[in-house]
Amino acid sequence: MNGAEASEALPEESPRANAAPRPMWRRWLGPVIALALMALIATTVQRTDTLTVRWQDTADAEVWEGRLIGNWQSSPLEFVVHPDPTRAIGPAADLRRDGGRVRVARDPAPGLLVIEGPKPVVTEAPVSLTWTPGIPLVFRSMSGWAFLRALVLIALATLATIARWWILLRALKLGTPFWEAGRVIGVTLFFNVLLPGISGGDLARAVVVVRGHPERKADALVSVAADRVLGLLAMVTVAVGATWSSSVYTNLRIPVGLAFLALVGGLFVVVNPWLRRLVRIESLLARLRQGRRLGRLDAAVQVLARSPGAVLLAFLLSLANHGIQVAAISHLAMALGDTDLTFLSHLCVATVANTLSAVPISPGGLGVGEALFGTLFQWGGGSYTLGVATSITFRLGMVIAGLVGGLVLLSPRGRAMGAGYRALTRELDDGPDDGPVDMHSDGPKAGGQAGTDAPKS
Repeated sequence: MNGAEASEALPEESPRANAAPRPMWRRWLGPVIALALMALIATTVQRTDTLTVRWQDTADAEVWEGRLIGNWQSSPLEFVVHPDPTRAIGPAADLRRDGGRVRVARDPAPGLLVIEGPKPVVTEAPVSLTWTPGIPLVFRSMSGWAFLRALVLIALATLATIARWWILLRALKLGTPFWEAGRVIGVTLFFNVLLPGISGGDLARAVVVVRGHPERKADALVSVAADRVLGLLAMVTVAVGATWSSSVYTNLRIPVGLAFLALVGGLFVVVNPWLRRLVRIESLLARLRQGRRLGRLDAAVQVLARSPGAVLLAFLLSLANHGIQVAAISHLAMALGDTDLTFLSHLCVATVANTLSAVPISPGGLGVGEALFGTLFQWGGGSYTLGVATSITFRLGMVIAGLVGGLVLLSPRGRAMGAGYRALTRELDDGPDDGPVDMHSDGPKAGGQAGTDAPKS
C-alpha cells in the first residue's frame, strides 16, 4: 500500500473495531428532543390573526380572532372577524356573534370605529386598536427580495469563516489552499444542517487536512477545535458588549459576563506556562481516560498559541462573521414585521440565543434556537411569534447555504471527501464514550510503520 492509500484507510486494528456500537436510543435522543421542542413551540406561537380593541368605558381589552386583509405592517387595513355565537354583549355584539369586517388603522381618529357587519355600526366611543398577525401571515407577507439579501449576508459571513480557518491552518503549518478550505467549509455546512450527528459536520474539515497530512491528525483536529473556540469567544464577547450597552436586556448582563470570564480564564490557564504548572495540566490530563488524546491536542494548542498574530486576526474575522450574521438576522426580523426591537436588541438576542443553541441538546440546536429567539424577542418588548419566525427563516437560509455547499460532494474530490468523513466518523463516533481512542492511529505509512508528528510543548 502506498502512502496516499494508507492515509485514506483506517488502521487494521482500530481500537474501536471491537467496541460495542453506540446504543440506538442515544443516536435518536437528539432528534426526538428537537421534534418535542418544535411541537411545543407550535402550541405557543400565535396561529390566528387577532385584533385587540380597548373601549373608553372599560379597562378590559377585547381580543377578536379573525383574518387581517392587506399589509398588516401598515395601516389602514381591514379585519374579518371570525363568528363567535357566545359574544352577544357589548358595542360590537352583532359583529362578534355573526362575523363581519372592520376597518382599522394603527392610530385611528378618536371617537370613530367603523364596523361593517350584518348591522353597520359607527361608534362614538374612543377606541384603541392593535393587531397581531398569526405566523402563517407573517411568512406570507415577507418579501422574497429581503430573504435574498439575507442570503447574501450569510454568504459574506461564510467567507469570513473560511478565512478564519485558513489562517489557523497556516499557523499550524498545515498548508491548505484557500479554495480548498472554502470547499471544505461548504461540505461542513451541508453535514451540519442536513446530517447532524454526534461528532458534527466539523469532522469533514479534519478529513481533508488529515488526507494531506496523515501524520498530523492532532493538528488537523485542533484547527477545527480552535476555530470553534475562537468563534464562541467572539460571540460571547459581542454578547457582553451588547447586553451591557442595552437598557432592555439588563437581566442577561451577569450570566453573559460570567460565561465570558470563564471562557477567557480557561483559555488563559491553558496557554500560560506558570498557570499550567500551578494547576498541573499535564498531570491532570494523564489521569483522564482520554488523556493521551487530550495531551496531543494540548500540544498542538501550544503551537497555535505561539502565533498570536494569526490568532488575533482569526478572532477579528470571528467578530466580523458574527456581526454580519446578526445583520442578516436583523434584516430578516424587520422584513417579517418586527418594528419593536432595535438592532442592538437583535444583537443581544442573536448572540445569546446562538451561544446557548451551541449546547448539544438537539441536532443543530433545532427547537432550542426557536424557543430562545421567541422568548428573548418577548423579553425585549417584541412578539414571541416574530422571534420564532425569525429563527426559522434564518435556519432556512443556513439550510440553503448547506445545500449549495453539498454540491461539492458531486465532484470526484467531493466524493472522496465524503468517504473520508464517513470513515473518520465511524472511527471517532462508534463505541462507548470512554473507550481508549487513539486520535493518532493513522495506519501504516509507506514504510510499513505507524507514526505521529504531534508538536512538543
